Amino acid sequence: MDSRVSTTGTGGARSAALPRGEGFNVLFISIDTLRADHLACYGHASIKTPNIDRLAAEGVLFIQCTSPVPITLPSHASMMTGTYPYVHGARNNGQFRLHGDNEMLAEQLKAGGLRDSGGSGDVRPEQRIRAEPGIRRL
Repeated sequence: MDSRVSTTGTGGARSAALPRGEGFNVLFISIDTLRADHLACYGHASIKTPNIDRLAAEGVLFIQCTSPVPITLPSHASMMTGTYPYVHGARNNGQFRLHGDNEMLAEQLKAGGLRDSGGSGDVRPEQRIRAEPGIRRL
């Protein structure tokens, strides 16, 4: 089975149904300013990234992704809502918080019967992503 997926950005469309049952996991990793071609799973010959490579080999590897905006907070908001910045309202970094009418990824996953947790390694308070509705902080 080919576990590579191609996506060209966020469009706001909602999936029809999430898989249910034991053994279904979602691990969402976002690494700011990391070029895909600097990971071994995307073909870099000398850089060793064994843990990411194992996750890519055993899970889904996205082969084409496009960000709707080259700014961290609005881009993450788009990943968590599936909408463009003009829809969710985050247009820049800073003290922005998403308002409650945005349907978040964690809410969709929770509705599908999944448990969740989340965290951020960013030490800059102004850049730290706020906990979205439904996510317990690590």
